[in-house]
Amino acid sequence: MTRLISILLVVCFICVGVANATPTRFPNGVVNVGRDNLMGDSKTIDPTVTHVYWEDWDYYTAGDWTVTSVEGGSGDATEALEDADGGRLRITPDDAEDDYTLLEKVGESFLFEAGKPTWFKALLRTESHINSDIIIGLTVSGITSPVISNPGLTDGVFFSKPGGSSLIDFTIRKDSVDTDVQNIATAASATDIVLGFYYDGKSVVEYWVDDVHIGTASTTNLPDDEVLTVVFGTQNYIAAARYMSVEYIMAIKNR
Repeated sequence: MTRLISILLVVCFICVGVANATPTRFPNGVVNVGRDNLMGDSKTIDPTVTHVYWEDWDYYTAGDWTVTSVEGGSGDATEALEDADGGRLRITPDDAEDDYTLLEKVGESFLFEAGKPTWFKALLRTESHINSDIIIGLTVSGITSPVISNPGLTDGVFFSKPGGSSLIDFTIRKDSVDTDVQNIATAASATDIVLGFYYDGKSVVEYWVDDVHIGTASTTNLPDDEVLTVVFGTQNYIAAARYMSVEYIMAIKNR
């Protein structure tokens, strides 16, 4: 009993300490390289150690993206910022069945390389978890309709969901040959989901959902001979426009 009381007291002290904690301050700076490095005595992190792409949608510059849309309905596809805390971009196809909108960042700039870990992470939602196809990840550019299954998407590492299903798949594709992990997560209508993957620079790719490690795939079909770009898009499964809303996209590679 005495030991139990002692443990409880320690836990209480820790909880009180965390609740009343002040920020840890480093007035002399924090560095991420050795002292013999050019930036070794800098007081800040050396940004050249990694290649970072970060989009938080406080603004949308159309010229940064190649937008491909099929518009067979009564209106036009749209890409527009939402009035939302944290910043969001909403893309909405035209309202006919199989209409789609796809965005590819101009300039392919991420190559999977041995010894250089790579991360991808995105927060998104779709208006209808059943009546939309979606895709998001790092792929080659030049994808055409249909968004998910077109054989022209020869290379990439990406998440996708087919219309008529709420189940999300994870695909590693090289020269049109897949390592495909199906049903890793379930989408819900108008509900945020965080999708991410991590390449360890060696032999595995981890896939994550809502910051939980779901599983690990091999790099057998890792597209390591193509420079890739950030891609995301949505396609109507029925004759009704269904939006896709993205809050952020991140891609990081160690140099």
